[in-house]
Amino acid sequence: MKQAGGSNRRPWFQNDGRELIIWSGPGDAPVGFQICYLSPDRRERTPTWRPASGLTPAQVDSGDTRPDKNLTPFLMKDGAVPRALVSGEFEQ
Repeated sequence: MKQAGGSNRRPWFQNDGRELIIWSGPGDAPVGFQICYLSPDRRERTPTWRPASGLTPAQVDSGDTRPDKNLTPFLMKDGAVPRALVSGEFEQ
């Protein structure tokens, strides 16, 4: 487990190309999570759950579209969250 920086505690788990980040609030109660994985189409997906917004799908845009340009990766909205696939990622 890694500990990411920030004002809230964020345990960070990694295993076989998957990452799970859990945001913890007062008393270490979970206040959100994000799971990162490669989807079958080989794109990095990062659905995020927060109480106010529920499960929000996102995809990582690496920002690197050309070999001579290195831009900052960012999250962009994605289609529906494949709940069965995400559940399977959690189980693994």
